[in-house]
Amino acid sequence: MAIARSPDEQVRAEPAKVDGDGDAVERAARRGVPDALRLGHADKGPGLRYFIKRGSTTWYSVGFKSKSAASAWVDSHGDALDWRAGFVFRLRGDARDVLIVNRQGELAKV
Repeated sequence: MAIARSPDEQVRAEPAKVDGDGDAVERAARRGVPDALRLGHADKGPGLRYFIKRGSTTWYSVGFKSKSAASAWVDSHGDALDWRAGFVFRLRGDARDVLIVNRQGELAKV
């Protein structure tokens, strides 16, 4: 499907990859969230205490039950990480920080 942005430019939209929580991952892909964020590899379901926030978007449908699970998820990004400071990190090539936050949106403490 081609979307015309200007007479000289066209952007080709591709179907979003569905992994795990298909709805959240698909919506994230439509908003330009990098695949390297790996939302589909986060935990799902009840009992989540920590969540993923990028820019002004927090995903409450995926997250983590413990800080150790959140830390392991951040570590699993490997070479895709540009830098990390506790529960704040940035992916290579991305202009926005990614944070692990609690239900109130406060940064998780180390």
